[in-house]
Amino acid sequence: LEIGSGVVEFEDQSLAQPFQTRLSPVNAKFENLAVGKSITGKYSMDLETGAKEKIASSGEFSVMPVSAAGQLALSDVKISRYAPYYSQFAKIDAAPEGALSLKTEFQIKEADSGVGGSVTLPEFLVRSLSLTDSQSGEKMADLPEIKISGTRVDLSKQTVSTGAVKIENGHLFVRRAKDGSLNLTRGLAQDISGTSEPAEEKESTSEPDETEAPGWGITVPEVDLSGIKVSMADLTNTDPVNLTLSNVSVKAAGLTTMQDEPGDLSVWMKWNKAGRIAVNGKVMLSKMTADLDLDLEKIDIQSVQPYFTDAVKVMVTNGDFHTKGRLNLDLGSRPDPKIRFKGKSSVTGLVCLDKKSAKDFFKTKSFYLAGLDLSVFPVKVHVGEVALTDFYSRAIVSKEGELNLNSIFSGGKTEAVGPEEKTAEKSDEKPAEEMAETEAAKPENPAGPVPEIVIKNVTLQGGDIQFSDYLAQPNFNAVMKSLTGSVTGLSSEQDTRAKLHLKGYHGQSSPLEIMGAINPLARKKYADIDISFRDIELTNFTPYAAKYLGYKIEKGK
Repeated sequence: LEIGSGVVEFEDQSLAQPFQTRLSPVNAKFENLAVGKSITGKYSMDLETGAKEKIASSGEFSVMPVSAAGQLALSDVKISRYAPYYSQFAKIDAAPEGALSLKTEFQIKEADSGVGGSVTLPEFLVRSLSLTDSQSGEKMADLPEIKISGTRVDLSKQTVSTGAVKIENGHLFVRRAKDGSLNLTRGLAQDISGTSEPAEEKESTSEPDETEAPGWGITVPEVDLSGIKVSMADLTNTDPVNLTLSNVSVKAAGLTTMQDEPGDLSVWMKWNKAGRIAVNGKVMLSKMTADLDLDLEKIDIQSVQPYFTDAVKVMVTNGDFHTKGRLNLDLGSRPDPKIRFKGKSSVTGLVCLDKKSAKDFFKTKSFYLAGLDLSVFPVKVHVGEVALTDFYSRAIVSKEGELNLNSIFSGGKTEAVGPEEKTAEKSDEKPAEEMAETEAAKPENPAGPVPEIVIKNVTLQGGDIQFSDYLAQPNFNAVMKSLTGSVTGLSSEQDTRAKLHLKGYHGQSSPLEIMGAINPLARKKYADIDISFRDIELTNFTPYAAKYLGYKIEKGK
């Protein structure tokens, strides 16, 4: 049976936006047709749409039971023409230039357990794919070419092997709206069931459902992404965050959910103008674990400061972040995932301004942390060495009497205790019974558990601290210069005491020494400090003497 130069007018009115197309010419040929308990035969066909899209297929078929084996080829299928079908899944528009071509081989057979067989795609190609958000009209992606080779779907075993995935020189536009939604995922979970009635909930049982079908197994043999650019805009903050990731390269091999075997992952990208990020290691999809080497260089802090500017009210005008180490992820563990990083980090060339006064607040040539061991769930911070080099900080009392440290760092008041806690009750204190009732009503941990923090050693070198009091008239200024020293044994444990020893100069030549024991990391802060100043010129304190004593200081130390 042969049909030549046929014409088919096709219209689908079941969609929100009807779809129409004209197929011409349509050529089809059927051979060895046999009709009995089943209908069997061979076929071959080719056709062309009004948009010059070509479809060709050949093979064998059977009806009752249904089975088919053969080949199918699509050429230059215009993706935008089929928007009436995919718009119900995703609110996106595709440019007219976007086209899809593929070749596939299939073997499908109906059985009592369902449809079995396999589908193989030796070649899958998408060219000139450009996507925009159909609601906002904003660009989402420009992908010159997506090529996938050797994809195989086994319907009987429920396995998918993606084959080799290759994308070159694409551009993604990632936009996070104020409500936290991402443009790349917004609208993808549309309800296409045609009903608003909720699905019936099954009665929960403590025993697992042994008849539940196993999930599909996925294997990604090879991924090769290169020359990708990502433009990111995050509008969730008052000040939007804009980042550019360029020359993004992703190489992966041997990723699978079917076996407890790790695959290889390698990621490299450029951060804004000068930064770079490199990630290399093993990833196990079946258990959602990863063991990765991280290497971040020259990540400009200024580009991400909107994320922390509400907590620390400073304006970063310069500074780069660096880190290198090992990241371990176990996102499949229960009840809490495990995230751990071991390595070192540093901040170089940091310059921070007080947002309120626009004056220098803190600067440092280098802030270095070594021997890092950081964990999440629960939070643990272990640091072997902290070094702060060539730093400057400024404390200011404003004309209104406000200390800039209080306005910059948000947070509530902390309770401090000295070397000897007072135990004697004052005459105006509440009776013991009333105090006991008040304490019993308080939650045991009003601020939650204290993170476990251990910092073995902190070294300070070449520090200058300037103090200005604009409340005093005339204004008072003091400088502590060339501060060096160390803090050893910092810990969040309540009973621990760290040793503090600092040396420097007040002004140009007045020796300064600070020694003692502190615990600034515990819930109740502790400080027992001896401070020694020698040969300070008292004339500098004339603003205070004039205000509180009524006399100016002419000379003295």
